[in-house]
Amino acid sequence: VRGGGVWKSIDGGATWNLLTNTTGFWNVSKIVCDAAGNVYVGTNGNNQGLQRSTNGGTSWTNITPTNPGNSNSITDIKVSSTGRLHVTMSGTNEAGSYFTDNPSTVTSASWTAPITPIPNLNLNCEIAVAGNVLYALPEGASAQTPQIYKSTDGGFSWLPTPTSPPSTGTEPTINPGQGWYNLAIGIDPNNPDNCVAGGLNFYRTTDGGSTWTQITRWVGTVLNYVHADHHGVFWNGTQVLLSTDGGIFYSNNNGVSYSDRNVGIRTLQFYSCALHPTNNFYLGGTQDNGSHTVTATTGIGGSIE
Repeated sequence: VRGGGVWKSIDGGATWNLLTNTTGFWNVSKIVCDAAGNVYVGTNGNNQGLQRSTNGGTSWTNITPTNPGNSNSITDIKVSSTGRLHVTMSGTNEAGSYFTDNPSTVTSASWTAPITPIPNLNLNCEIAVAGNVLYALPEGASAQTPQIYKSTDGGFSWLPTPTSPPSTGTEPTINPGQGWYNLAIGIDPNNPDNCVAGGLNFYRTTDGGSTWTQITRWVGTVLNYVHADHHGVFWNGTQVLLSTDGGIFYSNNNGVSYSDRNVGIRTLQFYSCALHPTNNFYLGGTQDNGSHTVTATTGIGGSIE
């Protein structure tokens, strides 16, 4: 879905306004800000690539890294605590990732490519950054993710982790073939040996990628239940938040166990709805999240699956 551009709030999210000069930014993949307040927008469509604004969105400069694969499709953007800006691009098997230590002034021609790149990168690649330690979860052949890569020198070189979670069409798997759509990886900023990666099921390492252990399951009663189709891993101290097609899941023990945190959050997409002819009773079907009933006495309230 190409989207309608970038929206901005200056009151903490209470109200939002469309930046009309961004309506040509199709398929926005990531929006990040650096410590100086500059905004970076990655896109996957309409040849807009990577855009930078140094004035709050009033104007934009295309700073898409010049690459041998001639791709302008940005899949991820991360700012390190060192100030280094990292981006990954799809379809650029020659490099796949780029970085700069001067994000506010970098031009398309002045990015740095790694000496040892992330290989076999196809349409998607998510990265996690803690200082000079990075992990990469790239989508390769058959839209699967058979290998996680790691850099310990700030993105100059990438090597496969000693082991990686299985990526096959059958359980148990981190990704059965949807890497073009759902990948997620996050790193503990206080201990880069801790990393959580997912797609269909989440896996965790506590030894820098030497071993990976499955920690969630998208169906059934084995392991922690976390909904399928993962899109983000966010660390805050010992707290870990996972974002999925089924909403938000929360851990307060460094990602060991998780609980559903979706009560009162409007994250469901309804495809259809049936209304009782006389009572406030509604029945609706949602994308990937079951059928829900609403029985509010007035208006529309919370739903029950």
